[in-house]
Amino acid sequence: MKKILIDCDEVICDSGFLNLLNDYLKSNYTIDDFTSYFIEEDVLESEEEKVSFYDYIKDKNPYAKAVLYEGAYETIKALNEKYDVYICSSCAIDIHGLKEASGQFFKNKYDFLIKHFPFLNVNKFVFTGVKNIFNADVQIDDKFSHLQSENIPCKLLFTSYHNKMLTEEELKQKNVVRVNSWADIAKILL
Repeated sequence: MKKILIDCDEVICDSGFLNLLNDYLKSNYTIDDFTSYFIEEDVLESEEEKVSFYDYIKDKNPYAKAVLYEGAYETIKALNEKYDVYICSSCAIDIHGLKEASGQFFKNKYDFLIKHFPFLNVNKFVFTGVKNIFNADVQIDDKFSHLQSENIPCKLLFTSYHNKMLTEEELKQKNVVRVNSWADIAKILL
């Protein structure tokens, strides 16, 4: 059975991080207002603002308001019947004192995944910050740098606010195919 690695944040669901930023700033930003992977970098100018924001989110659950992307549940359920599915997602945060909060972020993500995908095997949840060490037949991720492994023949970049500027030529050079939805993924893999 072929092995597939699926990222969580900005692939299966929005991470809820934007909600935390808007709550903190009392703002109404939408995800389309950002181009940087770390959205707070686009709006928090000083180091003091960033430290204050990171302190604010330490005990918050970004998945409390996270929303599944359309078709994610159905497609992952179908993939689970055809592939050996692993959720391969980052949750370790080693910036501005958030290292200690990583355990709570891990629990929040884990709880979100088991609530929404009870059919997945929790022994196949991999929480890591480095993804190029894994071998699989397929990898789906929104972060281009996570799709750099030569050991994975089918690499799908899920379109997100921070990767829209990548050209087809850049993707082709790394043997990466862009997908815009779970319907696109279903067409390719099912």
